[in-house]
Amino acid sequence: MPSKLRVGVVGANIHEGWGGRVHVPVYQALAETEVVAICNSRLETAQEACQHFGIPHAFNDYNQLVQSPEIDAVSISTRVSLHHPIALAALSAGKHVFCEWPLAVTSGQASELLALAQAKRLQHGIDAQARGAPALLRMRELVEEGYLGRLLTFNMKIVQSSAMVPREQHHWWIYNQGEGGDALTIPCGHAVDFMQWCLGDIAEVAGASATQVEEGSIAESGEQIHVTSFDTVAFAARLDNGAVGSVYTTWASLQDIGWQLEAYGTEGSLVASAAGGLQVTPVQLRGARRGEGDLRLLEVPDHLKEVTEFSESDPRYNVAVLARRFASAALGQGKPNPDFADAVRLHRVLEAVVASSEGRRWEAVPLA
Repeated sequence: MPSKLRVGVVGANIHEGWGGRVHVPVYQALAETEVVAICNSRLETAQEACQHFGIPHAFNDYNQLVQSPEIDAVSISTRVSLHHPIALAALSAGKHVFCEWPLAVTSGQASELLALAQAKRLQHGIDAQARGAPALLRMRELVEEGYLGRLLTFNMKIVQSSAMVPREQHHWWIYNQGEGGDALTIPCGHAVDFMQWCLGDIAEVAGASATQVEEGSIAESGEQIHVTSFDTVAFAARLDNGAVGSVYTTWASLQDIGWQLEAYGTEGSLVASAAGGLQVTPVQLRGARRGEGDLRLLEVPDHLKEVTEFSESDPRYNVAVLARRFASAALGQGKPNPDFADAVRLHRVLEAVVASSEGRRWEAVPLA
């Protein structure tokens, strides 16, 4: 078993995007990994990134990158509609895959990737970063310890201004519903992933989704673009454990209010909040048990802080936690958390929300 996982990163322009700002620095900082190749759509930007980070191999065709014998794993940070074909090529070539959320555009595509990874006995991880945040790990730990008693109800909201400001050129695809990246799949998807992991799986939903801001623009050029992607989503949900609650997400606000999850049970209450997205900004956790009065700030024990290479206020921190879990699994220890099975389940939940909105009815989340 090699001592380091050799990673090829697809989507790592050093001037724009998540891969060059986060994925590559994370893999270079972790003791378990090294980046040996970068693939961008243009060879010159891949070569520029390789020179910037000191990486030997540049590609502009991911099919060539995944065939390299010098690569053990592929990390994907491109626009959402490319996740499925890149991951499919990588798994088919026998490479472990770590992919940004969403895993694909549809649950069917995600299920195909999960089946292939399992058939080839390859490790598969999803960058749903909230599962790395120490305060959120503490929230889940408290729930498992019985802090809430029996969960009765919950409420979660995300309020951001993304639909009210121009998009950078490399984010043009956010405006297009067919590209798979909108307020439902990105901020709501990250938040629902953690909510389910912490409080329980969603069994059925009744929701509404809408595009409230129908015109957007590109920051660099001022070009006006008609928007078809959702910027606002709200749904009621019933969990497998019987708890009922609500989820509200919007990009159509002039202000960034942030994220909050409230959970109320027979024996206690927990409230987690962040000034921005829960997956990229520090989280504060408050709670109180029966007889304790008002909510108070809860401390996070050190054993829940899985990396020291980045500070918790650094957006790379949560990615580093998940990348370390993935790399350790690929090197023979532990398992990724979250993985493609978690992604399939999450895709089905979000598709049920859309189906509920279109049919104006309660919609069960399919188990398979």
